[in-house]
Amino acid sequence: MSRGALAIGIAVALGACGGQSSDITIAYRGDVAAVRQLVRVTLDTGARARTVTPAFPSAAHPEPIATRGALPIRVVLLSGIDTIARYSAPPLSLEPNTSYVVSVIVSLRRPVETPCTGRWSATPIVPKGAPSRDPTTGSLYVSIAQHARGEQPDCEE
Repeated sequence: MSRGALAIGIAVALGACGGQSSDITIAYRGDVAAVRQLVRVTLDTGARARTVTPAFPSAAHPEPIATRGALPIRVVLLSGIDTIARYSAPPLSLEPNTSYVVSVIVSLRRPVETPCTGRWSATPIVPKGAPSRDPTTGSLYVSIAQHARGEQPDCEE
């Protein structure tokens, strides 16, 4: 095999592998100043689990993830050491060449679906010791959207 053919073969192999990678972004949307540090997003389980504090969309950045398998995602809202809202998403079926965005909002009203967020799931916020859900405390809203890498809409808010 000539050096030129070997170089082309390596370039094709690297291009095929590099083009299949996937990533995930964890982002807050809406007014988050008061609660950003109280939300934890946990990706995966067991020894592979990692906890992320969501960043506002302008500061959020994609992180590499696997291109196959299942990725469990759990979101909790804390009040001191107490968990006052918890959402566990169905495990995400990972695919090659895909960008995922986990969006989080704490709000009194359900956010509007957009191409950036998709459908929102709601979990009521119930402070420790509260007898029942108080509508003035709002809900934890989580959405998970996916797009082909490089084709996601502009999602800055």
